[in-house]
Amino acid sequence: MKIAKVEVLSLAVRALVHFWDPDYRCFSFESIDLSPIMKEYGMLTEFPNNLYRIYFPLRFNKIIPELSKLLRIANLENFLENKTTCLKWRMLEIELEKKSGSEKERLIALGIFGLVLFPSQTGVVSLEAVVAYVEYENTQINQVAVILAETILTLNHCRRTGKGVMRCCTQLLYIWMVSYIEKTCLQYFLMVHPKTPKVCRRRRMGRSRQPRLG
Repeated sequence: MKIAKVEVLSLAVRALVHFWDPDYRCFSFESIDLSPIMKEYGMLTEFPNNLYRIYFPLRFNKIIPELSKLLRIANLENFLENKTTCLKWRMLEIELEKKSGSEKERLIALGIFGLVLFPSQTGVVSLEAVVAYVEYENTQINQVAVILAETILTLNHCRRTGKGVMRCCTQLLYIWMVSYIEKTCLQYFLMVHPKTPKVCRRRRMGRSRQPRLG
């Protein structure tokens, strides 16, 4: 929950992307190369258990029935966004108001997975995020490797295309960034896009926007 409340300076994240080297998968600052690693993300997320256990995700055709059992919500397939691979968060929020105890905690956890750790489009929870959540609930296997992989894939895509939405946990990337970069360096990053207004928004569940390039 603490990660969801982190205020992300979107301009700084967009500027940071320009230093990403997709071939070497690291940020290159002249003679210095930096890249987030599992140990660092593990400390930031505070997920329990071993960082390096591997799980095999469920197929999409099995994930909705599994999630329905966990959340005790019938006809969960009706929550799909136009029969796509995303669940409507606004419909899940209605169910959240009806729940209590462990069922409510599970639904909040799903929101954190789908809207913060593995964000997709605004206001929806992707089935990829649902898979990660269900596997965590069933196996308790640490999700840091998946979070970091999504971050690297997103950075590669945005750097190579020069546009797109940051479909990764920008809060974690931002915390990692400011933990390494001194204030003077951060001011230098902000000069990369001098015409872009400095906007610092509080991310809210289901209502936030991912930093966009281009």
